[in-house]
Amino acid sequence: SEKGELSLYYFAKCHYNTKDYISAAYYFENFTKTYGTSIYAEECAYLVAYCNYLDSPINSLDQSNTMESLKQFQLFANRYPKSQYIAECNTIMDELRLKLETKAFKNARLYYQIEDYKAAIISLNNVVKDYPYSAYKEECLFLILKSSYIYAHKSIETKQSERFKVAIDNYHAYKENFEHGKFMDEANKIADKITDEIKIVSLKK
Repeated sequence: SEKGELSLYYFAKCHYNTKDYISAAYYFENFTKTYGTSIYAEECAYLVAYCNYLDSPINSLDQSNTMESLKQFQLFANRYPKSQYIAECNTIMDELRLKLETKAFKNARLYYQIEDYKAAIISLNNVVKDYPYSAYKEECLFLILKSSYIYAHKSIETKQSERFKVAIDNYHAYKENFEHGKFMDEANKIADKITDEIKIVSLKK
């Protein structure tokens, strides 16, 4: 009916105000698809993303809602670049990206903590690749160095030479990015150990 637009808008807002964010997001999205030219369309598009944001869990849990919210905020920013919500939108997107970075970093670091060094190296490298400007980059590069050294040290003799060379490359990668970093002293000590063990492996050949 002619009252359908307002009815759906208020219906969605009712779910939002009673904190049923999953239902609210659904009805706000339904509104934007049904009444794309409405004066409420911009607000509803923003609230689709915001509801997913409010329903986003702490970083230790599944981040499906976080990723959906980030996607919706990006779509909103692309569609309404001059919106009154843009500043808040950008702030929230930064928060959501940090949550995803933190989740990825903690998952990767867990492999190091349980001493699965091969998996740690792969996972930590993925964090650096996926989030090149991450606040966790220094610790990632240091743990890659440390993991690669221990992995090489524990390897069979025929694999040690090759793996120690990878470890020393990881040392240079850390040093190149964080020459005055907080882990530099320990990184230098690890590099000395790698150099010594490379000499020992060479003598055994």
